Amino acid sequence: MVKELTNKSGINQNNWLFPGLVGLLSRSFLFLLILGIAPIVPIPPNGLPVEANWSAFNTWDSFFYESIATQGYQYIPSNIIQGQNVAFFPFFPLLCWLLMQLGLPFNVAGTIINNSAFLGALVVLYNWLKQRYTVQTVTWIILVVAFCPFSIFGTFIYTEGLFLFVSIAALKAFDQKKYQQAAFWGAIATATRPNGVALIPTFLWVSWRQKRGIQAYLSAVFSGVGIGLYSLYCGWQFGDFFAFVRTQQAWERQAGVDWEGWKMLFSELVFGSEDMMKGLSRNPSHFILMGIVFAIASLIIYFRSRLQVNAVYYLACVLFLLAWLVAGDALINILTIFGGCYLLWKFRNKLGSLIFGYGLFSYLIIFNSGGTISAERFVYSTISVAIALGLLLSRYPRYGYATLSFFVLLLTLYCVRFAQHLWVA
Repeated sequence: MVKELTNKSGINQNNWLFPGLVGLLSRSFLFLLILGIAPIVPIPPNGLPVEANWSAFNTWDSFFYESIATQGYQYIPSNIIQGQNVAFFPFFPLLCWLLMQLGLPFNVAGTIINNSAFLGALVVLYNWLKQRYTVQTVTWIILVVAFCPFSIFGTFIYTEGLFLFVSIAALKAFDQKKYQQAAFWGAIATATRPNGVALIPTFLWVSWRQKRGIQAYLSAVFSGVGIGLYSLYCGWQFGDFFAFVRTQQAWERQAGVDWEGWKMLFSELVFGSEDMMKGLSRNPSHFILMGIVFAIASLIIYFRSRLQVNAVYYLACVLFLLAWLVAGDALINILTIFGGCYLLWKFRNKLGSLIFGYGLFSYLIIFNSGGTISAERFVYSTISVAIALGLLLSRYPRYGYATLSFFVLLLTLYCVRFAQHLWVA
């Protein structure tokens, strides 16, 4: 099916048509959910009503970007004051401000920038990877990026779309030894998101490993210009060069691994969120059901050579759905984060030093960020993981179709929930 889609009408020969069509399809689907479905479905407890207009795209962190674009940065040195917008990097709100000078409201400007950048990211990614992999493999990668449930952050007023675009552009330029372009896009990436700094050690490591010239090393250094300029601004404006770091302490984030947070995430998977508060003995059903799922999965793996291929496939699908119905978001989050780690290592040779290195250094930043909140979202914006998953699904397309179907289901649920101001990552 995927092969037929890419071959029909010569789509696989076009530099932008296929990724553009996939991007438009996925974004149109999300627009329909946000503007057409979310306003009419019942509002869950703690949710907020959704208006069928541009304000529907402005939720959660979007308000911080709006405050930056309309009022500028604010910072009060404190370990307890949350919600200071200095924690959010400047390039995205700067672009929003520029569009607002043309008369566009913030909600329109932010939505246009993030969605346009997301579409651009798919096109750049497709053009880059088709030089490294088969068209069928690149097709799966594009589908993964476009329909991953966390791609909702490429439609709401967030920085994922923009960050994917500039980080992919930087990686592509460095891979093609266009070092001035790599430095340019790298600097924008580090001015867009803090995890953009993963490009710096990546470029340095690849330069050393592949014995590249001085220009390659310089591109790594100049990629830090974005975060460097923002640090200088904080020092000049607030007298604290690391204000964007210190304000994270109010969110109870400290440098280092949040062992307690990761422990709670795995406990939620095994015992359920309710059991962490009440104790296992009061509600053992979650633990028992997860134990049954694990036991059946172990039996399927052990006896898979004796079972028919179709039986293994359907059993695996049903078992996964059962596990998800029991564990919910905890299962998705753990699979995203630690499954991504596994895929990076499994496909490290096919990924190559650049893509694997970027994924590795991005994970080091994620694990040492002092918290677990939004880790799944950060993994998604690390394009290396999506590439690795695309490589896996291209090997097993039947499981790929099931994965994409489940992605669309989650995409629907996550999008409606997030529009109703319920957190999903």
